[in-house]
Amino acid sequence: MTLARQAVRAIAPDPALIGAGLALVTLGLMMIRGATADDGWTLLASPTVRQALYFGVGLLAFLMLRRTDYHLLQRWALWVYLASAAALVAVLVVGTDAHGARRWIDIGPVTIQPSEFAKLATAAALAAVAARRDPSRLGVAFTLAIVAAPAALVLAEPDLGSTLTLGILWVVLVAVWGVSWRILGGMALVAVAILPILFIGVPD
Repeated sequence: MTLARQAVRAIAPDPALIGAGLALVTLGLMMIRGATADDGWTLLASPTVRQALYFGVGLLAFLMLRRTDYHLLQRWALWVYLASAAALVAVLVVGTDAHGARRWIDIGPVTIQPSEFAKLATAAALAAVAARRDPSRLGVAFTLAIVAAPAALVLAEPDLGSTLTLGILWVVLVAVWGVSWRILGGMALVAVAILPILFIGVPD
């Protein structure tokens, strides 16, 4: 059964989930503040303030997307995915080298990390495919290809953490999708064989 055919009902925001998220953000800001010295920065130059601003932007985006019809997101998922893949290719060509990795693109005063956008784009693409297809072996292989393309580009930067995040997105998708335990077990065995190689050979 496709995800689109499964019963879906609107629910109120989960107070526990929202509270946990706010607690994690607060803890993160406190840790950033404690780990950085106050050398007379201006307000906007403070890492703590910048991180708080990023949280505000992310919260605003969350509230906007929450009010957006998911069918609209579904229609644009492929194009957003392709754009994020193009950005991952661009970072390998014109990206900025830092600490032995090429993960960022400088656009004037702004530095962006395409792998972060790729996570969201890949999640949207996976959801769009699962909404239209049954969880057959062919469908699972198709979703694996969707994840493998950006994961390979991110791994080439290299960025092991983001690569593993993309893999986790796929695992969550196939689990929610209703893939058989036999297929899930086979994937788990493959993952156990590959993960040690990644941890040893790829810097984070």
